[in-house]
Amino acid sequence: MLLACLADAVGLPPPTVDEPAAPVRWSVVEEKARAHGVLLYLTAAPAEVRIPHGLLMRAQQERLHATQRNLFLAAELVRLTAAFGAAAVDARAFKGPVAGVRLYGDLSRRPSGDLDLMVPEHQWMHAAEVLAAAGYESGSIHPNSLQGSFWHPAKHLPVDLHWGLPPKRFGFDTRALFAGQETVSLLGQAIPTFTQSDTLLIAAINAIKVVHDVSLRGLLDVAACLGRLQAPDWRAARRRARQLGCERFLLVAAHACWKLFGDRFDTRILRDCRSHRAISRAGDEVVWQIVDRCNPAPQMYVLASERSYHRSLSSRRVQGARLLRRAVVPTESDTSCLRLPRSLEFLYLVLRPVRLSLKYGTRALRRSNGPRRDKSQAGDWPTGQG
Repeated sequence: MLLACLADAVGLPPPTVDEPAAPVRWSVVEEKARAHGVLLYLTAAPAEVRIPHGLLMRAQQERLHATQRNLFLAAELVRLTAAFGAAAVDARAFKGPVAGVRLYGDLSRRPSGDLDLMVPEHQWMHAAEVLAAAGYESGSIHPNSLQGSFWHPAKHLPVDLHWGLPPKRFGFDTRALFAGQETVSLLGQAIPTFTQSDTLLIAAINAIKVVHDVSLRGLLDVAACLGRLQAPDWRAARRRARQLGCERFLLVAAHACWKLFGDRFDTRILRDCRSHRAISRAGDEVVWQIVDRCNPAPQMYVLASERSYHRSLSSRRVQGARLLRRAVVPTESDTSCLRLPRSLEFLYLVLRPVRLSLKYGTRALRRSNGPRRDKSQAGDWPTGQG
């Protein structure tokens, strides 16, 4: 029922809503909507969905608060854009009110809590100085998230200043994002942002980068982008994703959107996101996490662990670089098993591969000589369908 209410919000053809066999538990619908941050989208539900008056009023109140907040954020973004332009800083706004206007056509149709800006890495310190001159105080720096947090004490407004796309472990080619630029009209001012394809890729990365924190709110942004794509645009988006190193993020997010919203996208998108078993399994895991959002003890359903999920999202280039680094770069365990003087530390580069070969070679021999498991008695993986 909640998905039926959300389809119109992203411009997708609304599903056929049949009369439910049992009464709708609207308290559960509201709980799920609040957990996913999509309560305000209930105001765009199809006419045949009879939402209780009290719940509809709360959703309208949520939309009013989102409109007021986004207008406040938009005015501040216009001010900061002028400041960055005067300082010759190439700052791009994404998410926040820019996404509301670009993806939904209305500031009231997407909730936002802060402003997100991205600058080239070499301009980050200069951009931080511009924010300081605009009245912002520097907060914490998050190297793994490739961003720094800033706070305006008088306006009670947070700003995240990014120099890359997190998570850092995936090594996205952020510099390529600044090769193209488009603008969004916000309060009559042109706000620099990323291209349509890059907006889709950023939305996909943000939606599924943390497996236990996926939500309908993030995937709605992806669905809103996909709903506007035709086959040529999709092919261009895939080429761009390969260039940035996030193609699997795009395919997994598209697979999850297909599972949640059905066959409402271009057939080429549906065929590509179902073409690889690892992509399908990761997408099924995302769907299960969406369903289980309110569970206080999150768990994995389709994949064995978070590590398996991250491996499903990694490109072959990133996986190869990690394996090479793990095979060659010495660790603390290498230095502890054999102490070498500083002049001979280069020998650790030889010791590391030898030690790994002995370690995993011994394990392989033990497994080959041990009892074999009867595959007929092994349990099946959950399919993740439904």
